[in-house]
Amino acid sequence: MCPSDESSAPPTCRSIHFNTRNFRLHEQFDAWQELANPILDLKNLKPNVGEGYAAEMTAYQLGEFILSNETFDPMAYEIGPAAVRRADLDHWVISVNRGGMSVMEAGGDVLTTPAGAISVRSLAMPLRGEATVQNMLFLYVPRRLFPERAAAFDASIRNGLRPAFAAMLRDYLISLERQVAFVPLGDLQDISEATKAMLRCCIAPDPDAVHEAGGPFSATLLDRARRHIRSNLNSPTLCAEELCTVLRMSRSQLYRLFERNGVASEIRTQRLVASHRSLSDAGSRKPIYAIASEFHFSSPEEFSKAFRREFGYAPSEARGKRLPVGRSSPGGPGGAFCEWLVNLQVD
Repeated sequence: MCPSDESSAPPTCRSIHFNTRNFRLHEQFDAWQELANPILDLKNLKPNVGEGYAAEMTAYQLGEFILSNETFDPMAYEIGPAAVRRADLDHWVISVNRGGMSVMEAGGDVLTTPAGAISVRSLAMPLRGEATVQNMLFLYVPRRLFPERAAAFDASIRNGLRPAFAAMLRDYLISLERQVAFVPLGDLQDISEATKAMLRCCIAPDPDAVHEAGGPFSATLLDRARRHIRSNLNSPTLCAEELCTVLRMSRSQLYRLFERNGVASEIRTQRLVASHRSLSDAGSRKPIYAIASEFHFSSPEEFSKAFRREFGYAPSEARGKRLPVGRSSPGGPGGAFCEWLVNLQVD
């Protein structure tokens, strides 16, 4: 594993990718132990260690934060008091559990994190726990960024976040992870500021913090709305009213969210993109009238007119033609990652 190729233009943020498949079976768990965390002691919970240990991590350096997506086989983990003193890493870790179950004991409390949940822990606090097969998203947050809200962050380890803010922060981090590989270096400062605003709002909400996070909140809601649209393009009920219900917002709030193109226009555009993808599929010869019906256009003629307006050519000309560009849906491993964590301490 090595840092990603940064030769393309424009340069994007630094990343590390690691996969135990690059090691022999008997070396896989030790390699994961070396990488996972400089102070985290791991134990393999797989019943047959001879089968190797499947684990993968992609980490991104986002200026003042580290974002890491990890999948791994069952394991037990522990950070002991001696390890905490030795490493001297004073970071919070925001964890989004995307699959599996984790049970952790920290400060005398037993904390369970099921799939879909978000939790907070601290690398400065001894803990231990077990995790089943999981896909986790971690945001490493240096304490120095939030001296005035440190007590609120620490309290969230035991108490969790208020449900509405937990859902919003989870969606923001998932959205960020989907886009981060393409973020130009010049935008990292803006990403950091947006992330700080979101954390202030969700971890220790107050009116000023909520107002400050308005931009990131809107971007997260817009991403959530677009994902719902893409997942329901074949549904006859897909409309502004349905989005209001799903997003729990008023029509006026929804229209402000889509003020650039409009809700109906967004739905129609996504349906046209999906229909083009269907027409481009060399393995499918579905009739044009059937595709028009599938995506709820009132008639083949109306579909053809909208399609030509969107792409500049007729549906019949899209057979086998690729979707236009931009129209698709949106060192040593241990040493490098450890260096990143240590550098978060520095102003």
